[in-house]
Amino acid sequence: MKRSPRDMAWILLLAAVAFMGIRALSEKIRTAQAIDGADPIALIIEPPKAVLRLHQPPTLQLMMPSLPAVERLLRAYLPENPLCQPERIGEWLPFTLVYYPEGEVWMAALTEREAKQLWKRLDASHSFAPEEQTELTIPVRYYPERGKRFLGCYYQQGIFVASYNRQLVRETIKQQLRLRTADTAVAELQALASTTVPLQLLLPTERLFPAEALREAAPARRWLSLSFFFNEGNLCCFQEWPLPTSLPDSLVATHWLEPLRDSLSLRLQPLLPGVRIELEATQEEKSAYFAFKAH
Repeated sequence: MKRSPRDMAWILLLAAVAFMGIRALSEKIRTAQAIDGADPIALIIEPPKAVLRLHQPPTLQLMMPSLPAVERLLRAYLPENPLCQPERIGEWLPFTLVYYPEGEVWMAALTEREAKQLWKRLDASHSFAPEEQTELTIPVRYYPERGKRFLGCYYQQGIFVASYNRQLVRETIKQQLRLRTADTAVAELQALASTTVPLQLLLPTERLFPAEALREAAPARRWLSLSFFFNEGNLCCFQEWPLPTSLPDSLVATHWLEPLRDSLSLRLQPLLPGVRIELEATQEEKSAYFAFKAH
């Protein structure tokens, strides 16, 4: 049967719509896969002092009015940065903050659309236009701020990076371009950071334990993951730790568990300013469990 020109036009139109739909779906899948594979932890350039990860800003926003300790904790850890101001938590995206002696690096896995929206927010929040420079083939925008500070930002391979320290921006780019290999401690961080709790603080164990306890704990774990969640109006976290194998069972509690609990409580308190800690330690067959409650 011979088709009329009108029928052919409809067929071509439907084919074009189908093609555009398939292309849009393919692009959406490709973008989702790229974001799933984008891991800010992989960009850590050296063992840092601490890592703060915020996974659920909406949950945090709901809890903060009834949990002033959360706000105090965040204000103590969040740098002066337009990307993570406590009073604008409703605008936050899930992010990772890495703390180095030289400064902090803010990172987030974003889609291209989210990155464009973030660029617009940064443009609107700064009085002067950014200066764009190329760092190791990557374009970086430097936003001038008060006090002769410049916020350096770039977006590459699904990850948005920002820092006030230009050298940290450059070193992060080097890591992303695979000019360096990741430290083994970073690989451990990646495993610990695969969680969706609202708030997570990762700390090196060498800052938390005395030498005698560290000798027992360090071979098993070099990072302490404080994965905070909210329970009955309190900020809580739960930590499992393997029991030492060098001590007889009769001495584990008195010579390891109790000193470790006291040491951990003593050393955590200055790292969680504005938060009062209750720490309980229990022991089972192969593991010790530390339960934290912050008020």
